[in-house]
Amino acid sequence: MMICLLLPLGGKGQRVAAHNNTARCLIVSDIHFSPFYDTSLVSRLKALPYDQWDVIFKASKVPYDFAIMRGHDSNYGLLMSAIKSMKSQFDAKHPPAFIVLAGDFIWHGNAEPASFSKLPDSIKNPFKINTIKFLAQLFRANFPHTRIIPALGNNDTDMGNYHKQSQAFLNSFADAWEKDGEDKYGNSLRSEGYYSYHPATAPNLKCIVINSSMVGFNPYLVKPFPDADAQKMFAWLGSELQAARKNHNDVWIISHIPPGKNVHDSNEMWRDDYSQMFVDTVAKYARTGNKITIRAIIASHIHRNDLRVITNANGPVAYIRTVPSVSPVYGNNPSYEIAELDKNTNSLVNEKTYYFDLADSAKQWNNTFDLEKQLSLPAINPHSITGFINKFKTDTTGLGAYIKYFNVGAIVPVTADPKNLNTVNYMNYLGADVLKAGK
Repeated sequence: MMICLLLPLGGKGQRVAAHNNTARCLIVSDIHFSPFYDTSLVSRLKALPYDQWDVIFKASKVPYDFAIMRGHDSNYGLLMSAIKSMKSQFDAKHPPAFIVLAGDFIWHGNAEPASFSKLPDSIKNPFKINTIKFLAQLFRANFPHTRIIPALGNNDTDMGNYHKQSQAFLNSFADAWEKDGEDKYGNSLRSEGYYSYHPATAPNLKCIVINSSMVGFNPYLVKPFPDADAQKMFAWLGSELQAARKNHNDVWIISHIPPGKNVHDSNEMWRDDYSQMFVDTVAKYARTGNKITIRAIIASHIHRNDLRVITNANGPVAYIRTVPSVSPVYGNNPSYEIAELDKNTNSLVNEKTYYFDLADSAKQWNNTFDLEKQLSLPAINPHSITGFINKFKTDTTGLGAYIKYFNVGAIVPVTADPKNLNTVNYMNYLGADVLKAGK
């Protein structure tokens, strides 16, 4: 998920104004909110409307022990701690210009107690929708004057993980985020789960939000949705990019699942050849001469900090910023991002990760990574990121800083969590971070 406004340069409570030509963005994803941390509440949550859930959670007698959160989805205590920290970075005079929510609001399936997982879909699906509505209500209440741009994740569905959402689910999803706000996302969100949006606070910025459930690969996916749906989305993406180029818009593409390989299992994260189709489409429209159209691609899904670059025969043309998660289910620390962008070009100037070190919960969200400083990047653009990736082929100076950044500050032995980047597997990760057009 992502929010934009003037970036604080200091730690908690230090709201130092950015330059007049910049705005700030808060980037958050993979909340994976689990309402099941106190199973005694579930019957009341099922029976009562979502706008009464806050009272139910507050009545829980189960303590929030952050020290044992690693390996679990977000509970109410962690969720409220995260939102409180996000809100503390801004004041009433400088709210976020807009918020991008990069998907996976709903819990993982293994978080469900057996008593819930055995229930029929007629009960489970309304509960999922109410969870989305509950989260939307929280963000609307805490950021009442901020534009919100939500994307669907592979867990955000009533049809099974990685399956395309039903029409009813898409309508309810749109209703949840449009309620009590000025955002209107259009019919394509309700019919297909993707849409384009011009936030009023950044009028030349066009956010193209795709539904990566249509292309996401999972080896356990028995019945994928029809290829025709994915083909239709790619035709739509091309037409949206062509229109943006014609109208001289700056573009951010927002996708929950990033294209390219998942280094944990060597599988493509998108099925069939859709990763290559996306890379070729981006390379085609990224720039015309000196005019840049695609300023950033935002993705999430892997619960880690990462950067990928898209190249063509002439060199790097675009980059993908993969943001980490609020949920610590995969051994990472919970986190969110605040990014600074140029208001004239809508390009990212810098970005700061705020994370909750679960090994030292007293500090909570006071830990930060400055993207440029942590990775010694001269700038955030495709050329600079390509240079960073290529550097490690011959020089491992700075590798430790990159590992700490990727793992969001988590110090976890490789044997305990092989998903973390380390000094043995780092070239596999970096090799997967270059996506080439025109193969």
